[in-house]
Amino acid sequence: MERYGLAVRYDVFKEGLQEKLTIIDIFGSFNDSRLIIRLYITSRVLIPRHFWRRPLQCTAEFSKFQETENRLEYTLTIDGMVDLFGEEATIKILRRNIALKIKARESENKPGPLNIFLMNRDRVSPKFMAWLLQYAEHIVDFNTTEIPGVERMVVRKSLLPEFTPAEAEFRFSKGRFEIRPSMLK
Repeated sequence: MERYGLAVRYDVFKEGLQEKLTIIDIFGSFNDSRLIIRLYITSRVLIPRHFWRRPLQCTAEFSKFQETENRLEYTLTIDGMVDLFGEEATIKILRRNIALKIKARESENKPGPLNIFLMNRDRVSPKFMAWLLQYAEHIVDFNTTEIPGVERMVVRKSLLPEFTPAEAEFRFSKGRFEIRPSMLK
């Protein structure tokens, strides 16, 4: 995590020590990883129906002492969840997440949590992929090109008003990125 943060010039440890970043560790604690910043470690036993329990407990703890309008973000590698739990259990976990997001939007006076799901589509079945695409609010695909550090980025879906699918060239070099948009034909 630190390496990826530094690649985009974001110091994970500095932000964590200044309490601008909190990590709720699910898979790292399962694999015995440890960080020294404010970190909430979950149980080493992962049960699909209890997957969101510890992150939500931590979220409730944050809201008690944190006077912030910042949105909580949950980032998961979906294909990793599928490997660990299987596709049906992962779909149940994601359905629960959708219900929790709807409840948060209706009951709180702030934005609901933002989910960022990373996925290698080659590691899941077409059925699972179709289910995920149906419920995703925004879909952005990245595909490698023959040029190192350059990917083709396609924004396929968004709930934003007047959305039009678009593609862009995504360039990443020396900790900086650049997006050069162009309209899809």
